[in-house]
Amino acid sequence: MKRKNILLSLFFLLIAFPLFSQFKIDGEFRPRAEYRDGYKLLGTEETSPAFFISQRSRLSFTYAHDWYETNISFQDIRVWGDTELYSSTGVYGDKASTDIHEAWLKLNTSENTYFKIGRQVFAYDDQRLLAGRNWNQNGLAYDALLFGYKNTNNEFNAAFSYNNMKENTSGNNFPDDKMVSLSFIRYQHQFNNLSASFLILGSGYKKSETSPTVYLRGTYGSYLLFNNEPWKLSASFYYQNGKNKYGHDVSAFFASARAGRAIAKWGVSLGMDYISGNAYDNDDDKDHLFDIMYGARHKYYGLMAHFSNIPTATAGAGLTDALVSVSWQMHEKHNIKMDAHYFMLSQNPYAPGEYTNGESLDKNLGTEVDIVYTAKLHKDVTLNAGLSTFIAEETMEVLQTGGQKAETAYWGWLMISIKPRLFYHQRN
Repeated sequence: MKRKNILLSLFFLLIAFPLFSQFKIDGEFRPRAEYRDGYKLLGTEETSPAFFISQRSRLSFTYAHDWYETNISFQDIRVWGDTELYSSTGVYGDKASTDIHEAWLKLNTSENTYFKIGRQVFAYDDQRLLAGRNWNQNGLAYDALLFGYKNTNNEFNAAFSYNNMKENTSGNNFPDDKMVSLSFIRYQHQFNNLSASFLILGSGYKKSETSPTVYLRGTYGSYLLFNNEPWKLSASFYYQNGKNKYGHDVSAFFASARAGRAIAKWGVSLGMDYISGNAYDNDDDKDHLFDIMYGARHKYYGLMAHFSNIPTATAGAGLTDALVSVSWQMHEKHNIKMDAHYFMLSQNPYAPGEYTNGESLDKNLGTEVDIVYTAKLHKDVTLNAGLSTFIAEETMEVLQTGGQKAETAYWGWLMISIKPRLFYHQRN
């Protein structure tokens, strides 16, 4: 009788198995060696260079059914030697660097619509406001509910999130320096060679950790991309209002333009970014510093990360970046790219007396040159190497070293990325 019940159970499992299913396991192994001498923070005669090797290891499981899909991605992020469990006779490891990068369920409610629930990556348009930020070893993911609609020429997305630190029994205590809510509506339409998208985004911070008040900031704007080889043109503009995290009224904007052209194996592009900021003599009691929120930093504002935190790096005065980029496809599998940035403050900030006698600082910050080499060694294996330098102006020294003379900054790195598909099975 027991054997009969087992056979019946197996029979019902087989007839319930979906007509289509797909299961895959993907891995990623990404060690990176870095030499830092003035990376992120300018060095002086009193500082010394740093060298270390960091590593990302990921394992991702994805299952797709006729009407749903689910993914969970585990990762271990570490610096070689950072283990806490060790003795003079061995290193035994720890659990501090292991977490979940993504964990989501996607429900396909029709051929064109779906809901996606859980920890997921948002990377839209040119990723100025919502980005995966894949350069840092941890990456960036969002806990959210996402609705999506997509057909041949149109895409619509609406997302909602509200964050807590734990399962509270009362109240909603949450750190006031961490975004408590991020929600948006986005629409994109494709016109032949032109793509246009429109975004409305709301973000919020708590007035204080224990306060029920949430200060909301609104962001509204558009991204345009014209791609007609050999030309590629793009532009974006966003405006912000509402309240900043301190409760002050906001009126700020962001503007960007890029123009690129391919010439045989070469690519050349020019660009300009403008992030509005606060002038030292501002008297309208509004915050004019544009918040790029979770947008890409490394991709746009110099690889040396001096402007990864724009409010701090610019003393709230905003950032203007003029860019010249040149790339060379040396071979089918080998590419080299050079970006040259000239950074300026968008407004004249105020700096205390001993450096400027109480007057505003000059806007000029400095020049950065980034060179990156990429080699596709195998369909699963990519080698990258980079060398960057930053030459600072006096204002940059005041903002970063308190007026001390800064050394020319250098940064070199070497990274290999291996992304194998470990298992794949499909049933039709």
